[in-house]
Amino acid sequence: MKLTFILLTAAMLSVHASGISQNISVTLKDASLEKVFDLVKKKTNYVFFYKKEDIANARLVTIDAQNIPLSQFLSQVFLNQSLGYSIKDQSIIIFKKEIVLFPSESPGNAPPLRGKITDSSGAPLRGATISIRGTSKAVKTDDNGEFSIELNEGEVLKVSYVGYQSREMRSVKGFINIVLVPSQSELDQIQVIAYGTTTRRLSTGNISTIKGEDIAKQPVSNPLLALQGRAPGLYIVQQGGIKGGPVDVQVQGRNSIGNSSNPLYIIDGVPYIDQLNIMGGPMAVGSPFSYINPNDIESVDILKDADATSIYGSRAANGAIIITTKKGKAGKTSVNLSFQQGFSEVAKMYKMMNTQQYLEMREEAKANDHDPIQPTDYDLNGIWDRNRYTDWQKVLIGGKARFRNASLSISGGTSNTQYLLSGTYKSETSVFPDNFLSQTGAMHFSLMAASLNNKFKLQFTGSFVADESKNMSQDLTETAIGLPPNAPALYKEDGTLNWQTGVDGNSTFPNPMARLESKYNNKTANLISRISVSYELVKNIELKTSFGFNKMNTNEVLKTPITYYSPDIRQYVSRGAKYSNSRYNTWIIEPEINYNGKVGRGILQAVFGGTVDQRLNEGLIFSARGFSSDLVLDDPTAAPVVSPSAFYNNQYKYAGAFVRVNYNLDNRFVINLNGRRDGSSRFGSENQLHSFASVAGIWIFTNEEFIKKTMPVLSFGKLKIGYGTSGADQIQDYGFMSLFSTVYSDLGYQGIKGLEASRLANPYLQWEQTNKFDLGLDLGFFNDRILLQSRFYMTRSTDQLLFYPLPAVTGFTGIMRNSPAVLQNKGLEISLNTVNLKGKGFTWKTNFNFTLNRNKLVSYPGLESSGDAYTYAIGQPVNMVRKFDFAGVDPQTGKYIFRDHNGQLTSSPDPFTDRTINLVFDPAFYGGLGNSFSYKGFQLDVLLQFEKKNKMNDFQYGAIPGYFQISAGNQPVTVLDRWKKPGDIAKAQYYTSTASNISTWWSMREAVYEDASFIRVKNVALSWDLPASWIKRIHMFSAQLFINAQNLATITNFSGLDPEGATSNRLPPLRTITTGIRLTL
Repeated sequence: MKLTFILLTAAMLSVHASGISQNISVTLKDASLEKVFDLVKKKTNYVFFYKKEDIANARLVTIDAQNIPLSQFLSQVFLNQSLGYSIKDQSIIIFKKEIVLFPSESPGNAPPLRGKITDSSGAPLRGATISIRGTSKAVKTDDNGEFSIELNEGEVLKVSYVGYQSREMRSVKGFINIVLVPSQSELDQIQVIAYGTTTRRLSTGNISTIKGEDIAKQPVSNPLLALQGRAPGLYIVQQGGIKGGPVDVQVQGRNSIGNSSNPLYIIDGVPYIDQLNIMGGPMAVGSPFSYINPNDIESVDILKDADATSIYGSRAANGAIIITTKKGKAGKTSVNLSFQQGFSEVAKMYKMMNTQQYLEMREEAKANDHDPIQPTDYDLNGIWDRNRYTDWQKVLIGGKARFRNASLSISGGTSNTQYLLSGTYKSETSVFPDNFLSQTGAMHFSLMAASLNNKFKLQFTGSFVADESKNMSQDLTETAIGLPPNAPALYKEDGTLNWQTGVDGNSTFPNPMARLESKYNNKTANLISRISVSYELVKNIELKTSFGFNKMNTNEVLKTPITYYSPDIRQYVSRGAKYSNSRYNTWIIEPEINYNGKVGRGILQAVFGGTVDQRLNEGLIFSARGFSSDLVLDDPTAAPVVSPSAFYNNQYKYAGAFVRVNYNLDNRFVINLNGRRDGSSRFGSENQLHSFASVAGIWIFTNEEFIKKTMPVLSFGKLKIGYGTSGADQIQDYGFMSLFSTVYSDLGYQGIKGLEASRLANPYLQWEQTNKFDLGLDLGFFNDRILLQSRFYMTRSTDQLLFYPLPAVTGFTGIMRNSPAVLQNKGLEISLNTVNLKGKGFTWKTNFNFTLNRNKLVSYPGLESSGDAYTYAIGQPVNMVRKFDFAGVDPQTGKYIFRDHNGQLTSSPDPFTDRTINLVFDPAFYGGLGNSFSYKGFQLDVLLQFEKKNKMNDFQYGAIPGYFQISAGNQPVTVLDRWKKPGDIAKAQYYTSTASNISTWWSMREAVYEDASFIRVKNVALSWDLPASWIKRIHMFSAQLFINAQNLATITNFSGLDPEGATSNRLPPLRTITTGIRLTL
């Protein structure tokens, strides 16, 4: 009987909770409350009870609600009404609020006003600010959301809370319940900063935020690729289309001459590695972010200026990227499922010669050189079919890579405990033949709990990814481009590999399908976890401690069986394999003391804390050969010869103490001070410690009464200024010490492997230092429908950490030391957010960002006498190359000619003094343009990425047109415009079958670099939320169908495969199209 009663009670509570949490979509303009009640009744079956005279003078309702909870919808309907409501079972009761005017009495005798602040679900909002407009009186709500404040007749009560719309009320008394609804303004969206949160409205730093929902719309394996074109000051380049391939990231330019410019990455408070120390190779996984599941991300915040980064000290001299994963939310248990599948492909191919054009080129080259056809000219002497044509790009890189992704998550909880558990499975193949399936499994969890009085809080998060990537050992792109079009078929009629032997019985070409036999396999397991506990010691003071951990294990195997080689050379080679095992361990402990309270007329927030961080990177790389069978290549003990090639065991220790003080004066003036003292194991005892600091302030001038009166269209205005210092220790571990390396030789000395000196000690080595200045102006117009943010920044980095070579007589190869060289970045960032149209169920929003950055080497004492003299130049960016001044093709000789440093024409320029052209690879500007359209249940998002830059295309006018090379024999059709006879004006040199007839320096001419500017349709996302009436029939909360496309189309004059990052010998970024469904139960 007791069990029956419990089950019945639970069922009724479940039905009640389900009703309250039911979502509703309604669009109305100037509608009466009665009309609103009728619509809600039809959509939800709820019944309203009210007196007609109570609602007779109610305000008309204008609302555009799309798929929001009923309780939130009602809160918006009754916002600023003199009516209230309560829900009981399936009934909604409307009543008049108790609003009583104060009697005429002296201010000193006014009774206190008491009340409670909650959100639309009824959960109390702790820390909400209640103030009296025009006075310095202000209080904050307690753990239960309650407050008490003295309010006099005629005074206006203002209630505000971060992320919610503020409310104002006049002349109320007694006990009042105030419901705040989430803010729709971009200015009030939460931004995650170091050791806390802020909003765009009150932030003193230069921060850009990208939401997880925008990341989820992009079918990418690496979440960094979902950030391209979405944030000013963030420059990301994808270096190829291989799964897990390298990605270059810079925040506001390059700050170091000789060291990494990678930003600091923080995932849920845990530092994350920015590069992998792996076996390498063209097909190896190069980015550790391939092991972060994009589906688990709630938001990404990019911290750029000193105010935002200096509290991280030396780790964030190049900016910081904070990734926050998803957390559970209070409410009924929610089950979310999603599935998507699609394909990827190479978007553009080279226009190469067909067989007829190719053979004519080869014959013309032979004639030019008076060179008869040789027995090894297989393409001309009949051993290869002269009538055969194969489009090798289509065969070797023209396949479709299949993509599948399925995920499941469960979340829910109460106001004191929230949980989330999710799992994802993803599979991906390649565009190469044989597919090479890669699989990823991911799990993410989050648990947040608080005591009943909210004094004690606990947060526990974790993510685990297991990945297995399979591929061949070499990229087939270069072969696909350069293999002659009449090369033999890949397979014989019996299905075996065709090696097409010549008259001597030997193979005439390396069959590219043999590369499928040499397989690369990478298995990686990655765990990130963090636990934090906090306790409110006394009012306004909180103690907090967090512990984070990251562990990544990677095992790689590269197998080369005997079938990889042509039959005629197998007797001279042996089977082999290469193995790599690496392990990364990171742990971090950060205790904090937080203060948040009213001081004087403003709110003071302060945090004092420390950091202890340790990272361990160890691994072994070795090879084995002489296996007796291809079947045992996974087992190195089966090989008679095993040779180690690398061993490393690096430990990095870091400790610091930090402080931040933030003072907010009436939401008009905010000043923020940061300080940090760092210690790093990468420096000797003389300079192991260093201090960094920053100061920034903002003035929200639209909160001034005179601005409100004189500029009513200006809804928001903020001036911002900041300056600070940060440092860098991004050098090799033990860089200040004398280093020795093992001599890996089969000989050794009396059977013992020796050591050789590699670096001289420098105990005086110290930190690179970067000084940052930032000036900003934010403007909002027409109730923030137009938001403009502009930033001017300048950074100067000095004490550059550089490796200086030493003469061999010293016994060392070089020494790491500081150079007084100064490197500067100066730039402008602009972002514009607009709500172009909104009404009748249709919304059109636009987001635009633009970045202009100029990098310059300001000074470099001793540059002319250093080894960098032909690499860098004062006044020029460090990301440049020096090339010959190309003068074209000599009309008389048909050879490439150049201008030397005196301006004289020559076909043999000096490799040092005649490189007079400086070519800059930094983009002149870059940015993105996004448009979002929504109509009822449909939504379309389109993101354009644009960039103005130069890039190398070493295949623009071929390699050596006419020269027979198996892997680079075919040429692009651009070389058809070649020199034939004296007097010809041509772009390409005459055809030749001899490599020596091509200028030695042809690839070093500035003409191989071309304009690689582009506009790319980076992402298109189309979704449809199924109507509520349909969803109700299948007993679901919501359902959505969607189509996503990545790298859909590119507009560019660049003649190569892709203008972004890939060269002619690397697979370019792929175009991806997926379809899928999302369900919520």
